[in-house]
Amino acid sequence: MKKVLIFIVFLYATGLNAASVVGCLVVSNTLVEQNEKIINDIFFSTLAKHNFAFTEAQKEEVANIAYQCPYTGGEAVYRARVLHTALTGLTDFNDSTACTNQGINWRKGNTLTPENILSVSLVPNPTNGKASFVFSEKTESNCSITIFNLLGQKVNTYSLFENTESFDFDTQTFSKGMYYYKVSGLSTSLSGKFIVEK
Repeated sequence: MKKVLIFIVFLYATGLNAASVVGCLVVSNTLVEQNEKIINDIFFSTLAKHNFAFTEAQKEEVANIAYQCPYTGGEAVYRARVLHTALTGLTDFNDSTACTNQGINWRKGNTLTPENILSVSLVPNPTNGKASFVFSEKTESNCSITIFNLLGQKVNTYSLFENTESFDFDTQTFSKGMYYYKVSGLSTSLSGKFIVEK
């Protein structure tokens, strides 16, 4: 457990920039800002000081953020999920339920039948080189795919044109590990995860 937390400290610390540190001192007004502040405060008062003992209040705050919809809770949701998994071993995050509970339409409407709901998957998964995002049908508009690492940091964004059925990209420059992706610009909210092996 301690080794996992040390690894998280390394990943988290190397991903922070000066703006993130200064952000801890800023008064937050939005949910995204509040989440960033809470997770950064917890990180800097525990793992950054080599303190691996979390209070019950800190564990509860991490869990509250980890189970939020990432679309409304921001990138801190992914960092909270990493911490929550390390602390509890639980990985039962259900974005469909979380987003629906927070007013985000997870699907394209109630009148669609399963065969014509737009979906996307990454193949092969796991991957270690060339990979493709494959849509179940052509996209109805221009859109973008953003890839995040486990800490919720943006790795890359790809722009796609209308009527796209698949999009090829290379994962050679990606570090080994799990990644999340989100498709923006479509009437259907799409997301998923994939693993890069080396």
